[in-house]
Amino acid sequence: MKKLFLLLLLPGFFCSRLGAENTGYGEHMSYTIQFSFARYAGPAPIHNFGGGFGLMFPYSDKLSVNFNASLYGGGKLHFTDSARAFSSSTSPQTMPVGIRQKISSGCGELGLRYYLIGQNDYIGGVYGILGAGATLMRIKTVSVDAYDQALYAYQTVRNAGERDAATGLTGNVGIGGELPGFYFYFFGNVRYHFPLAANVPSSAGFPEFPSSISFEAGFRVPLED
Repeated sequence: MKKLFLLLLLPGFFCSRLGAENTGYGEHMSYTIQFSFARYAGPAPIHNFGGGFGLMFPYSDKLSVNFNASLYGGGKLHFTDSARAFSSSTSPQTMPVGIRQKISSGCGELGLRYYLIGQNDYIGGVYGILGAGATLMRIKTVSVDAYDQALYAYQTVRNAGERDAATGLTGNVGIGGELPGFYFYFFGNVRYHFPLAANVPSSAGFPEFPSSISFEAGFRVPLED
């Protein structure tokens, strides 16, 4: 929570010192559903809550370039893997082992916003979103169910308390809208994120970098002289 507070506070202080016509600074809260797949338990969506900040640089009345940075936490993943017997005479040959992990992530994204209705400095608008970015997912194994370690070996996932990380390059598409406030705009976005390239450790409860849908709400402040 402290990291999220600093992520929102410090850029706002810095950007308050800038002045550029129609350039905007915004902050948002977000709810994200990551569509990952546990190795043996089937589909296991990961639900994350977070927030971040963004900068918007208008290219024309309809088109702007955007940078966003976000932090997410609270994601939980519970899945079942197997420990295998040392000896062929042991019955059963495999033993189910329950694994619980916590997932947090941070991402930076660069993209385009094109106004389908309205424009950058218009009263309200609807826009399309296209972008790409880099994501770091931190994975902590919270607990591993007990099993007979004298008879079985389990090496796929790390021991409880150990950490690892997955990294990925992602693309995203979406749609959003905004309404005017007193000195700022309220906005809401829905975006679909998909992996372009990734590195996922064997300790993760998902064999590939997940796709996700994010729901964002926040405000944008024009920074003008």
